[in-house]
Amino acid sequence: MVKDSLGQTAVSACSCTPGVSTWNFASPTGNQGNNQPYTVNGITITAYGFMNCGWPTALYGNNNGSDQYGLGIDATATNGIDTSNFVQLDLTSVIAHNGQNLMMTVTNVQSGESFNVYGSNSLGILDLAAEQPDDGRHAVCDRARNYKYISVRAAAAVSCWAR
Repeated sequence: MVKDSLGQTAVSACSCTPGVSTWNFASPTGNQGNNQPYTVNGITITAYGFMNCGWPTALYGNNNGSDQYGLGIDATATNGIDTSNFVQLDLTSVIAHNGQNLMMTVTNVQSGESFNVYGSNSLGILDLAAEQPDDGRHAVCDRARNYKYISVRAAAAVSCWAR
């Protein structure tokens, strides 16, 4: 509805298509410390690096080609995500903005490798009851409404990248 200076109003129906936001976890590159905020369209996702025991560890942003692209752990041999470390994303801001149809792309998953996606409401904790195994490259994370944090950890073999 609009109103002009004479008080006349006009009403028009319109539709609104929700926007799509994509966070690029490969930039900046190199050691990111144990947390790094990423903001797109005023919505911030903060990424954290953790060892399985819950101790913080440094994240690593990588952009070395199509397979090695994304966010891993600096202390691993390949700067990826392995079975001893995980990347955790704080989705508080996304949830507050009613984010829907969330998807995380995981790259560099080779034959014989796999990863798990976890939901948790505690920073630095993997909630094993919320484990979601995935051998593919995309992990659907629409479960974010139930969990404040989503984590990725390699389940078998070498490493992967949260993208």
